[in-house]
Amino acid sequence: MTRNLKHGYAYLPGGHVEFDESAGDAARREFLEECGVEVRVGNAALVCEAAFSTKKRRHHEITIVFHVEPVNLKGSRGKGARSTPPTVKSLEPGIGFDWLDLASVIDHDVRPPAVKAWLMTLGDEASRLEWVSAMHPDLR
Repeated sequence: MTRNLKHGYAYLPGGHVEFDESAGDAARREFLEECGVEVRVGNAALVCEAAFSTKKRRHHEITIVFHVEPVNLKGSRGKGARSTPPTVKSLEPGIGFDWLDLASVIDHDVRPPAVKAWLMTLGDEASRLEWVSAMHPDLR
C-alpha cells in the first residue's frame, strides 16, 4: 500500500494516466516512478468511481485496479515456508510503502472506500472484474 505520510491514509500504488497512455502502461510507469519497482501488469480486477473534496477543489476519479506482479522485487526466505516481503522505498517525497495483510485492511484508513471494501472481500470472487460506483445519488 502507498501511505500518505502527512495524513496517514493508504491507497493502492498508482497515479494519473498521461495523454495517449493506456491505463496498464500508466500503472507500470507509476510503479517505476514511485518506488523503482518494475511490474508486469495483468488483467483489471476492479473499476470504481468516486467523488471527494480537498481544500482546493472537488475531484471525480475513476480507479482501475490491475493485478500486477513485480519483476525485480525479491523477498527473503526465512525458516518458515512464507516469503518475507522486501522493503519498498519511496522515490517521491510525501509517500511511503507498507505491506498490509488482507485481514488487517479493516483496521486501516484505505481510500477510496470501495477499494477498501473490495480488498476486504478478496478471495470471495477475486477472479471476477467488478465495477463499483459511489456516484449514484442514493449512495452519496
